[in-house]
Amino acid sequence: MTYQELESAFQRPEFSVNTFIPLVIASNEVRNKLIQNLIQETHINVYYRSYYLIDAVSRIDPQLFYEYWDQLIKLSTHKNSYHRSIYHWILANLISVDHERKFDAVKDMYFAQIRDQKMLTGLEAVKDIIRISAYRPDLEEEIIQLFLNEAMLQVYTDKQIDRFHYFFLTYFDTILDKYRDERLLDFVRNCCFAKNANTAKKAKQIMKKQI
Repeated sequence: MTYQELESAFQRPEFSVNTFIPLVIASNEVRNKLIQNLIQETHINVYYRSYYLIDAVSRIDPQLFYEYWDQLIKLSTHKNSYHRSIYHWILANLISVDHERKFDAVKDMYFAQIRDQKMLTGLEAVKDIIRISAYRPDLEEEIIQLFLNEAMLQVYTDKQIDRFHYFFLTYFDTILDKYRDERLLDFVRNCCFAKNANTAKKAKQIMKKQI
């Protein structure tokens, strides 16, 4: 199997990621092409399907794509929200092999993407920060303060903010299982009155465990 076959497959109505995973794992040249597609291509079939493959393989063996970390940073300010989300998703995959602590250099920019111009991109940023927290327990207090900072969400409507609060609650729940923190409990109590039913339900479930 060759990159030319993969390139042809990008243009078909149906695309099977699993078919091409062995090729991506085996070929550094193909990995280079996929990263190039991600950064330079404008056709959605090409760059998004390239992302599908990068995502799948970087979950299997993140080390294969760690060398592209600095190139992926270029996507963080891309005008297209898909690309900004892709940047978040892939870096979250690579964090487990970030032995050089490259994340420290982009952390503030990464965290700031919570207030993206696209609400769904901001939500994806929150989910990825939570994923990263599993590999960077040293960032726990910083993430707590980030999620408690309501100013980060001022660009969104109250209805949208409730959706962010749901994911903040999932993170705080894991912390409250380890130790009691009144700051987090105050946040949870307030969320019990959220207009979003899922957010209010989650908050009440957490409070019930804390009684």
